[in-house]
Amino acid sequence: RPRAAVACELLLELNPDVRGQSRVIAWEQLASSEPDFVSGFTLVIGAQLSSVATHSLGEACWRLGVPLVLARTCGLIGSVRLQARGHEVLDARAEAESFDLRLHAPPPEVAALAADTKAAWPTSDAATRGRAPYALLLAWLATDWAAETGGPPATSADKKAFKARVEALGPDLDNVREALREAYRVWAAPPEAVPEEVEALARVGSTDLARVARALLRFGRCPVAGTLPDMHADTDRFVRLQRAYAAAAERDAAAVAALAPDDLDPDFVRAVCRRARHLRLLSTRSLADELQQPDLADAVDDLLAAEPDRRP
Repeated sequence: RPRAAVACELLLELNPDVRGQSRVIAWEQLASSEPDFVSGFTLVIGAQLSSVATHSLGEACWRLGVPLVLARTCGLIGSVRLQARGHEVLDARAEAESFDLRLHAPPPEVAALAADTKAAWPTSDAATRGRAPYALLLAWLATDWAAETGGPPATSADKKAFKARVEALGPDLDNVREALREAYRVWAAPPEAVPEEVEALARVGSTDLARVARALLRFGRCPVAGTLPDMHADTDRFVRLQRAYAAAAERDAAAVAALAPDDLDPDFVRAVCRRARHLRLLSTRSLADELQQPDLADAVDDLLAAEPDRRP
């Protein structure tokens, strides 16, 4: 039996809801009879192709804007090559999640909860204090600091003084120790700054994601994501904090939707707003370009990265 038929059959066994089919034909013949064949796919994978087929398939995928993955093995040695003219990524997975708390300038809903925490603090017992989410403690202190100085802590001395205020809330409380560990969020790079990747997406054309990216640029900042990390807190205050960030995220998403074209699905706009800081546009050189103008500097850097002992 043809390898394509067997591979298709085995792949379909992995998920009964997936449908697939195999077709036994040489790429050279297919490219001649159906030059736009790959346009019906969102991804093409080529394995162990000849040099002629690799170049022909690469040119077809590049012309039609379809991402191509080429794999080749020889014994225990293998290579994987990606060609993508402009691959949009809606939710790039970071190695470590970076939560958007806006502690230097909390959303109004969060600022109100922080003010309540500040007002209740003097008369609260240790148990009640120890269950206040650290985000509210930092939002409270950051708001007070900004009111006194006009902005977040900037110098090393300012940051040390700010941490001293945090520690003064109760160095033995778990949530205060959390607040000390996370205090850098108050003066870190503003998470609402629109990433360069959004600007790159806005220039790619007329895809739905590109149109939302242009609305984000008009909005002027990244919308609040609305998600929270785990933290020491009682259920009631943590849920109220979740709802406050969710309300801020919904308000920002509605504002972006008002700036986006009317034919876009509001749920899609909302999803893009939640992931605005994780949008990516993946672009590589074409296979033909690499052959005509090889970048030897990149090749040397890759070799030295793989074998650092060879670095001069």
